[in-house]
Amino acid sequence: MTTKPVTYTISDYIAERLKEMGLTHLFVVPGDFMTPFLDILEEKHPDIQLINAPNELCGGYAADAYARLKGFGAISVTYGVGAFSLINGIASSWVERNPVVFLNGHPSHSDMFYENELGVLIHHSTGNFTSNKKAYENITAAAVTIGDIPNAPALIDEAIVKCYIHKKPVYIECYKDMWQAPCPRPLKKLDLELPQSDPEQLDAVLSVITAALQNAEQPIIWGGIELQRYGLQNTFENLLKTTGLGYITTLLAKTLLAEDNPYFIGTYTGAASSADLRAKVDNSDFLLCLGTIITDDYLDIINSSYKYMAVAYDGGVRVGYQKFPGVYTYDLLPALVKRLQAAKYKSPTGKPVRAQGLLDVPDKGNEITFNGFFRRIQDFITDDMIVLVDESDSMYVVSDLVIKKQNGFVSEAAWGSIGAAAPMAAGVALASGKRAVSFSGDGGFQMVDQALSMLSNHCPGSIVFVMNNGIYGIEQALVDLAPFEGQGEFRPYNILPVWQYYKLAEVMGGKGYLVKTNNELDKVLAEVKKNTKTLSVVQVDIPSTDLPPQIKRLATM
Repeated sequence: MTTKPVTYTISDYIAERLKEMGLTHLFVVPGDFMTPFLDILEEKHPDIQLINAPNELCGGYAADAYARLKGFGAISVTYGVGAFSLINGIASSWVERNPVVFLNGHPSHSDMFYENELGVLIHHSTGNFTSNKKAYENITAAAVTIGDIPNAPALIDEAIVKCYIHKKPVYIECYKDMWQAPCPRPLKKLDLELPQSDPEQLDAVLSVITAALQNAEQPIIWGGIELQRYGLQNTFENLLKTTGLGYITTLLAKTLLAEDNPYFIGTYTGAASSADLRAKVDNSDFLLCLGTIITDDYLDIINSSYKYMAVAYDGGVRVGYQKFPGVYTYDLLPALVKRLQAAKYKSPTGKPVRAQGLLDVPDKGNEITFNGFFRRIQDFITDDMIVLVDESDSMYVVSDLVIKKQNGFVSEAAWGSIGAAAPMAAGVALASGKRAVSFSGDGGFQMVDQALSMLSNHCPGSIVFVMNNGIYGIEQALVDLAPFEGQGEFRPYNILPVWQYYKLAEVMGGKGYLVKTNNELDKVLAEVKKNTKTLSVVQVDIPSTDLPPQIKRLATM
């Protein structure tokens, strides 16, 4: 009697569900616990392209960025050594609300017998088979283990639905001998209906917010990243057109709308913002914060204006000190537009005026400075580009750019893991089909330089600027500003090893450039803009003593 071949497996079921969510790329660091799954994908699901990441950290950043623009992302790495290396990337997705599925292998049933009963330590195992899952339970919306056939479909569906609804990562681990086990096909589409707000709480908070707006003399809307994650940008724009109110964004939510629109005041970065923008925010007597993650970058406004704020985020609303649980931003925003339209509410301040940034700081002769560099980048950016920036000196300078494209900017501004921009560029390029242009701090880039391989192989035309000032600039500014003024020495732990970053491009299959003056920079910018065929890596040498005004304000406030 011959065994009937398995025609539909647990791996097929997962693949079908991922495709249902719109996934077309899976970031991968292969390993033997995942091989059966990857074999099924290659043989039967070629419409999911496998993107080899050079390491788990780069893969995690890429999958996270992919989800920001595609609406859903996924990564596969192996048990133990892979899973623990990936934690930083998944934590970013947790904090910044990005729906990423992490698929992890798990030792087989026979592996568990050898380890539990015979004392044989299985490779990549800590000796505790629950260790991987437990590590992820605090940074995922769901963490499930597939160890048998009957429960597999329900567990997979539960995790993917939670990933979509909460816009947060989930963890799915599967025993190695279960990947190719038989599985029933999906009976119906996933139920992706979002939870509904408590109607009484929603009505109550609408009344309170409407009254606060009507009583305010200088109200401002503060747009947050949750609006992008839940596809509320058109509704947000409708709110602005209805009310005539001006708005700011967090750095994380920069380009929530194209920033050449008439309602945009500026990207607010707390103490790092220009005096003009800070004054506009400080003088507001009501801040309507919609989908806004308020980090400690904004303690100044929390300390001064907590009672003058309404904050809608993550299933609840706070107005002053009053809380309204069970109210979701995706219900509040359209209902608020309707309520304000009925009230014929209009901004009492008239047409908003854009705040002035500091990119007009004059050049220091032919010497490259951060503000001089990004003043040139303002004219360099085109509609076919998406800008990414590291947690670095550049991040706060980039906040002054006016990017004239919705979703044209990506940063890890809340989680703030240095080095993220270059590997995130791969996810952005694959998800959007646009040119990814990343600005990497030299310290962060030294952690992720292998990301150039992923960009070169899968995202030709991408551009990586490595901002080489030889130090951890922000870290130094926060402990001592004197070295920037020629007084004293930089802390030894803030001084970086010297790299020739531009030479890495050729190793990885791209083209490298070194610029040390503004004249060289102008020439190279024109050249890399035309180079759409290969990866470009531009090393931008900036004096260690160049302290952007944005960072100085951050350090002294």
